Amino acid sequence: IRDTTGKGGVLMQYLTLMSEQSAMQQKRREAGELVGNIQATLAQVNEQSEQIMAGSIAAADGVLVQSRLLQGLAIAVAIALSLLVAWGLGKAIRRPLQELLRVLGAVTQGDMTERVAFRNQNEFGQLARQVNLLITQMAEVLEQLSLASNQLTKAARGNHHTAEKERGEPERQRAETA
Repeated sequence: IRDTTGKGGVLMQYLTLMSEQSAMQQKRREAGELVGNIQATLAQVNEQSEQIMAGSIAAADGVLVQSRLLQGLAIAVAIALSLLVAWGLGKAIRRPLQELLRVLGAVTQGDMTERVAFRNQNEFGQLARQVNLLITQMAEVLEQLSLASNQLTKAARGNHHTAEKERGEPERQRAETA
């Protein structure tokens, strides 16, 4: 009996085995609870990550919509600015050309007092200066032609008067000699 109840006896071994088995079952229950807790935590983490992902997708969709709106707005502003620049350039070109045409039209009608009024440093300004110079030179040439015409008219009248006088001179001399 001693062998069965003693320190290394069968009963003692059985008791030790049962207590170890009980401890293992307790550890298995604790491990099961731990695995259950881990699974619950993983489920919460999964649910939170899905919520975060859904929020991120919604935020990305919002950013996409906002970027499309901003892109559309930027395109509209660029088109408006392009139209404004084109209108300004058209006006900047049209005004000098209209002024040049107005002055040249008056000059072709014989008004040599008209001058191009704008003074810019660009090509239109250079063209205006050259047109004004041309009009001035044409006016001077016309003035010289007018003076020459007046002198020719006076000379022609003088010649006509002299010719008339000389035509009557031979008859007067004949009358004197007769």
